[in-house]
Amino acid sequence: MEFLKIGFEQVNVKVSEDEIQEAISKLNGIIGWLTFYGYLRSKGDPYALEKAVENGSKMVAEEFNQFLSGRQIARRRYIEVMKTLMKPSTWSEVKRSLRGIANVSDKQVSNYLRELTYYGFVEKKDDLYSISDPLLIEAIRRGHIR
Repeated sequence: MEFLKIGFEQVNVKVSEDEIQEAISKLNGIIGWLTFYGYLRSKGDPYALEKAVENGSKMVAEEFNQFLSGRQIARRRYIEVMKTLMKPSTWSEVKRSLRGIANVSDKQVSNYLRELTYYGFVEKKDDLYSISDPLLIEAIRRGHIR
C-alpha cells in the first residue's frame, strides 16, 4: 500500500485507497506486478489494473507453457493439476482430479507436485497445495495455458 501511495504521490497522480487495495488484492502484493500497474496508472490509463492483469497473465502463461514444452507426455496431467490447484487442495484431491484423465500412481502425483513446487508455480502450506501467483490462476481462467 505504502509503495504505491508514495509512487503515485511522486508523480502527482491521485488514486483512491480502494483502487490501490484492489490492485494489491488482484496482484497478490507481488512487487513486479504492482510496479507495472503503477506505471500504467501513472500514465493516466484508467484500465491500468485490467491491463496489468491481462499482460501479466500472458507473461506467466508463457513461462508455464515453456515449462510444459519439455514435458509433452505429461502436459495434460500438469494442466489438470494446475486447474485443481486454482483453489487450495490436498494431495488426495489432486490425485482424484487426475483419475479423470489417466491412471496415475501415488509416486507420479507426488512428482508432479514436487516439480511444480520446485519451479515456483505451486506452494505448499500445511497440507494444502496452491498456485503461488494469482496471475497464473488468471492465465488458466483466461485460457492462456495450452
